[in-house]
Amino acid sequence: MTKKPLISIGIPVYNGEKFLSSAIDSILCQTFQDFELIISDNGSTDRTGEICEKYAANNERIRYYRYDQNRGAAWNFNNTFTLATGDYFKWAAADDICEPTYLESCLKASQSNPEAVLAFSWGDGINDQGMPIKGLVLDDYLSLTSSDPRMRYHTLMNMFQRSGKRVSGWKGTYIFGLIQSDALRKTRLIGNYIGADTTLLIELILLGKFCEVPDCLLLMRRHDQSFSWPDAETASKQEFYDPATKNRISLQSWTSLRKTASSIIRSPLSFRHKLDLLKSVVKEVFWLRKELWGELVSEIKRKRTRK
Repeated sequence: MTKKPLISIGIPVYNGEKFLSSAIDSILCQTFQDFELIISDNGSTDRTGEICEKYAANNERIRYYRYDQNRGAAWNFNNTFTLATGDYFKWAAADDICEPTYLESCLKASQSNPEAVLAFSWGDGINDQGMPIKGLVLDDYLSLTSSDPRMRYHTLMNMFQRSGKRVSGWKGTYIFGLIQSDALRKTRLIGNYIGADTTLLIELILLGKFCEVPDCLLLMRRHDQSFSWPDAETASKQEFYDPATKNRISLQSWTSLRKTASSIIRSPLSFRHKLDLLKSVVKEVFWLRKELWGELVSEIKRKRTRK
């Protein structure tokens, strides 16, 4: 491509042959076509490379990069953004499907809201056969368009906490939304620890508004090897983010709270507003003190067992 595209889309993939073609096709069929598609292959050992090379050979908007070593999802996600050139950026999962009007609708919403750093649509869950997942509801969202960044922060945190655990919940519709590239460059992107997507969303919500497209335009696939594993061991989750850190002590709640505090400190908010939000983090530490202590004891026992 010689012309700079308005939107860059990044697909980080590792051994994604089963659903990759469907994901790429859903992007190429978008009604808004001024985009580039960047595929970062994290050392796949299946047919992922063959599939990507075929698409790249037939469409000049696709740039395919293959790496010999699996450096983990965090590096791979961030790499697609590093390679991007567009004013807007969107991550796309290698197993999800975007409806044809996704880009058009989110771009319109973003351009209609100058203070927005991210635009997202509602989403639905589908299984490995593409059928709706019974009982899964992904369109129960709260407003994130307040002019007060403290209000946006509390709204976002309340959404995460509704599921009963502060680092869980359906963040996919946000993290796979259309993001202002300039805003994303001001963040630390996705870290190599469990719950890093939550930290990134916190950094973004403190930079600007999230605007909502009230239509179901993202189909998020759930299967045995998908991004979310409710029953997976902590070590397996950590390995997903960064294989080099598989065996380190992973204090998920401790890390989440620490990263939340650091996100507030490095934000462009006034000192008074930062102090207000930091007080809420301190309160949360108090409320979660039993859970935090239990997590610490559990991780110490796990490390001793593995020796």
